[in-house]
Amino acid sequence: MNFKRIIEIVSIGIFIFVLWKFFQMPIDWGVFYKIEIATLSIIVIGMIIVRIIWILQWKIMQDKLSKVSFKDSILISFSTLYLLYFPLRVGQFLMRMYLFKERGIPYKDSGASLFAQFILAFVFMSLTLPLLIFFIPTEYIQSFISNNFKFLILMFILVVVVIALLKIRKGLHNLFDNLLTKLLNKSASNEAIKRNFRELRDNVKYLMFNKKLLIKVNIFFVIGYLIYFYLMSLLWNDMGHDISFILLMLIFFVSYVIGFISQVPNGLGTQETSYAYLLSLVGISFEIALIVGFIWRFIGVVMDLGISGIANLIRKHY
Repeated sequence: MNFKRIIEIVSIGIFIFVLWKFFQMPIDWGVFYKIEIATLSIIVIGMIIVRIIWILQWKIMQDKLSKVSFKDSILISFSTLYLLYFPLRVGQFLMRMYLFKERGIPYKDSGASLFAQFILAFVFMSLTLPLLIFFIPTEYIQSFISNNFKFLILMFILVVVVIALLKIRKGLHNLFDNLLTKLLNKSASNEAIKRNFRELRDNVKYLMFNKKLLIKVNIFFVIGYLIYFYLMSLLWNDMGHDISFILLMLIFFVSYVIGFISQVPNGLGTQETSYAYLLSLVGISFEIALIVGFIWRFIGVVMDLGISGIANLIRKHY
């Protein structure tokens, strides 16, 4: 049994354990009724807008390589949302690449833009985290420091080590270059495939280190996340908690990274649990935080599956 399979089995086990513990908790399910229909409607509409913003962001990168119509971008991206919740998220990327190929977009172009967008999102979150700390209200920081001093020391040591070892721009450049070169050497069995991999690698490097393009892409990131966390704050307000907008961003980004590392499909379960735990460190009830996290996830899953189903029906007749 290889290491990757062990990680997948352990991650699925953690996911099942989290769900089991969640339904064992003495939860007051009446809190669900605190959500107003108007708030729910705003969240759903807002989430669709956020999805469109991030699709437009991808389209900007894709158009640098091969032009794609706005209609195709929306329809194909929406129709593959259901694949977010199946093992190996790469399945969504592959399906989008296949469907765009039917529209005349080469695999090397769509693959490069999708890969670049995913990595840029991860980098954006990682670089934004330390900046957000400066905007967190003082009372949250004081509460966190007084209750988690040892945890802070450990995190400080880890941050120092990471800063000492990484030269961000050069490190990223080498990472992508080495990763794709190894993939090229191991996976390519003939010259045509090797050439496609080289072109894919070159496209990714072009998108990742084009300064003007990065400015445009990051503007879309900022707009999308501002709307996203405003919607999240509306849900918290309905639950009777006025939580700092910046704090929500900081904790969500950290929990997203944890969910990504866990290997569970789209971080289901592990992301919500880490989200609740981090909020509990600043004085929010773990139970309430976990409920809100699962409600937020439930809204997102139902919306994505619904949109995906409708988009697939439209695409079949398009």
